Amino acid sequence: MASGNRAILLTRKVAWESFEEFVGLLVKHLGARVIGGGMTSVEGIWEIEIDGQRFWLVCDDWLDGPTLEPCDSDANSIVEKVYARLVEIRSP
Repeated sequence: MASGNRAILLTRKVAWESFEEFVGLLVKHLGARVIGGGMTSVEGIWEIEIDGQRFWLVCDDWLDGPTLEPCDSDANSIVEKVYARLVEIRSP
């Protein structure tokens, strides 16, 4: 990322048409809260809050798949913790 913060590539298996549904599932599984955002004709950007920190869920046509990106350095400090939670969700 240009900000210097780390981003998490979430999956390569989510189609553009199902990104909005994917956001809902991810928010539910992470115990996050949607702050705002939505879909346009070229991108989807949702701002969510995880453990009091703000992140962007981003999907557009030039990325390999949807990413979870910290909005600032405070959120960047919990990226590893969020990643570990995502790994737990994926594990049986």
